[in-house]
Amino acid sequence: MWIFGYGSLVWKVDFPYVKKVIGYIKGYDRKFWQQSIDHRGVPEKPGRVVTLVPSSDPEDKVWGVAYEIDDRDIDTIASLNHRERRFDQIMLNFYPYNNSNAGLDELYKGEFSNMPDTTFVAASVYIGPQDGPLFVGYATVKDIANQIIRASGPSGPNSEYIFNLSKFMRKYLPHAKVWGAAYKIHRADIQSVLQHLDHREIMGYEKVPIMFHPIANHPQNILEPPSPFDYGNHHIQSLRLVLKNNPNTSDMSSSPSGKVESDYDSGTEEENQSSSPALNQENGIISVLHEDFSHLADSDNESDNLEEISQGLPFTVTMYYGSEQNEHYIGPNSLEAMAKQIYEAIGPSGKNKDYLFNLATAMHQISEEAVDSHLAELEIAVRDLDEKFNLHTPSTPMEL
Repeated sequence: MWIFGYGSLVWKVDFPYVKKVIGYIKGYDRKFWQQSIDHRGVPEKPGRVVTLVPSSDPEDKVWGVAYEIDDRDIDTIASLNHRERRFDQIMLNFYPYNNSNAGLDELYKGEFSNMPDTTFVAASVYIGPQDGPLFVGYATVKDIANQIIRASGPSGPNSEYIFNLSKFMRKYLPHAKVWGAAYKIHRADIQSVLQHLDHREIMGYEKVPIMFHPIANHPQNILEPPSPFDYGNHHIQSLRLVLKNNPNTSDMSSSPSGKVESDYDSGTEEENQSSSPALNQENGIISVLHEDFSHLADSDNESDNLEEISQGLPFTVTMYYGSEQNEHYIGPNSLEAMAKQIYEAIGPSGKNKDYLFNLATAMHQISEEAVDSHLAELEIAVRDLDEKFNLHTPSTPMEL
């Protein structure tokens, strides 16, 4: 038999199995809508863990791990049923992710199995019944985050649950999307806007072309020129976009799985730098501008990419990208160290923690799916520091 895990089962594997395969199920969303009173909380102060709820889109995916269990291993099956005793079991199709085609063998190092000849298998899934006593449903992400911060149970702090889930998703699922906003600048303002953004993003960022995927009919799309922007009378058109990115690659190379595609090497470095407009990449969330404005300034037929946007088709943009080679890149650190640095730092533009909270709020406003696990981890950790010091932070936390 196969069992699909999408919460603690992806990282807390305390049972024997025959195969372990990364992949997804369709037609559901992962939500922190199930209370935990015997693992990550107690009856007096329950925690929150993930469950699955039906999605409005049958093609929506929830990624996780499927384990093949020997049907004769009655003890393992009984142990899993006890561990997940607050959940019901349903059968869903599990679609395996072919690691070798994605070039991930080195990352997985044999930890996961491939199923290249298998389209899908039927898997048992533990799901919180919506009519059950522990299914609490929707709450604001701020309330969910505050509940997680305060809860702890026999299995440990509730925050550890979300950190471990986030860490697994970031490490093993390079299909992840990076969300942001795209701004199309009026061609008369291109040079002055680029000069402004080049100065704003001066700390080690370089401009590189990259593919992004617009979200057709997004409620925050503005496809008609708004009132003039205050900065230098600029006319800006705003698009809400999803950029498919592989957080585990630093060369921004293309791959058949639809992650970042870059044509930055199609010309010389000087040509690319002179012709590429600015984008803003902050904390792994990318705001993007229309690509190659220099040729538009000389053209009477400026393209608005409206056809691509209306159909959700990808096209090229340019972004500010902080590569590992720039002098300000400091690389990874422990979650505790990063949270402490962000919590304590203050500069001319304000508190570093406000930068983090504002970014999280912007992502939540774009979409509930606009989840960057690194950002979510940091936000929870910094809010935890605020909670310990009894400080108020008004912005809204992200939901993972």
